[in-house]
Amino acid sequence: MDTGSIPVTSTKFYMVKNTRFVGLIFLFLLFSFLSTVSAEIRLKDIRYNSYPDKTRIVAEIDKVSRYKATKTSSETIVLNVPGLHSILDQSSWPINDGLVNNVLLSYTPTNQITITLEKGSWSYNVFSLRSPPRIIIDVFKSASAVETDQSPSIFLKTVVIDAGHGGKDAGAVGPTGLKEKTVTLDMAERVRKYLQDSGVQVVLTRDSDEFVSLQKRVSLANKSGVDLFLSIHCNASFSPRAKGFESYFLSPASDDIARAVEAVENSVIMLEPNSSDKNTETILADLKYTEYRTESKMLAKTIQSRLDKALSSPNRGIKSALFYVLKGLEAPAVLVEIGFISNPSEERLFESDNYKQLLAENISESILQFKKEFDITAGFTK
Repeated sequence: MDTGSIPVTSTKFYMVKNTRFVGLIFLFLLFSFLSTVSAEIRLKDIRYNSYPDKTRIVAEIDKVSRYKATKTSSETIVLNVPGLHSILDQSSWPINDGLVNNVLLSYTPTNQITITLEKGSWSYNVFSLRSPPRIIIDVFKSASAVETDQSPSIFLKTVVIDAGHGGKDAGAVGPTGLKEKTVTLDMAERVRKYLQDSGVQVVLTRDSDEFVSLQKRVSLANKSGVDLFLSIHCNASFSPRAKGFESYFLSPASDDIARAVEAVENSVIMLEPNSSDKNTETILADLKYTEYRTESKMLAKTIQSRLDKALSSPNRGIKSALFYVLKGLEAPAVLVEIGFISNPSEERLFESDNYKQLLAENISESILQFKKEFDITAGFTK
């Protein structure tokens, strides 16, 4: 035997071992390449809205990402997103609303979003939403500037329940005279109690038989720090056979029936001072703009699914419409029609404490379920 030669079995072992080593190197290089590619975050849009008490800046990106906002000077906030790459043609967004001067996208040393502000005392809050992925920066005028980076786990803290109609606005009236405004207030109070017992802070837009303008309902909700808004109504139809429940989110009407419901619910604006058809048209034209459309649709789906399991009434599905009471809300918002008060059998159900409690518990559990899912999935990893 030639002792200088390598045995065949040893040669095979060496070749196999070497092949595995080369394979591991290839996989490592492939993984490194994919990691580099996946780390790139595309900036798809920057938009803003000016409110009486704050300016909201939204950075829409193509996928979930880490981020960090830092106050770098008395008039500057910098948002860093690792791997940020802009696909936009512009790099500057002038605002000049008395609070925020402009938003700048800089490319060196790394891509970052810089927000420059007017001199004065201010605070800011940063949070993220997932559908579509976006990072939201709220800048507030403040007596003492304290910056916060809000955790999604406390995002759904204050729920506003809106009892439809009230006072001189009776809403729909059932065959035996039961008024929508009476049912909705009862329901709102039941939902409030259930949620409060579950540790959720609840605000009612009305807690008595009083007329509250649609604009005031929205204003009250926003001032309370609304994180979720639910408006409760009873449906009505010329046909006494129409029945069932449905949930609406803010978007152009999904069908002719949704348009009819939209017209009825918005007609209350004519009872408000200084209202006109022209004013109504202007308001409705502005309703299509909302930051929380996806989350609102998610909430409507949760409510419908829960009620579908609990009730024998027909599930009329999720629809969209341009309801004035949902306009301008700075939170996910849904209007639920709990049934047809014009239907004799459903009107009788609305007079039953047991049925109203069943409705209230399932609507409340829908909100708690939505809160749980939102807390788990909505925020980005910081």
